[in-house]
Amino acid sequence: DILGIPIHILLYADNIILVLESHTSLQHHLNALDGFYGQGFTVNLQKTEVMIFHTSAPINYHHLARGHVKVVYFHVYLGVLFMNTTRCLSMIQATKDILN
Repeated sequence: DILGIPIHILLYADNIILVLESHTSLQHHLNALDGFYGQGFTVNLQKTEVMIFHTSAPINYHHLARGHVKVVYFHVYLGVLFMNTTRCLSMIQATKDILN
């Protein structure tokens, strides 16, 4: 949440970040992305990543129609480092986490 508003997607240029709370929701949204394939929309699997925050559960593998999506433990987005141990997705909190 940012200012009490739930954020589920971040868009910048040709980047999309889906922010979801379950493996099932993530796969559902990846399936929806696949529905746009062939309609002028493509997903580069070499650049597609999944990061699971704060979980001790086994990591499920997610996939698009053309292959598996890589699971990562950190990602830099617009110069901000996000790690799977970060408590919040806000840029302010991520910056504080980096400085501490």
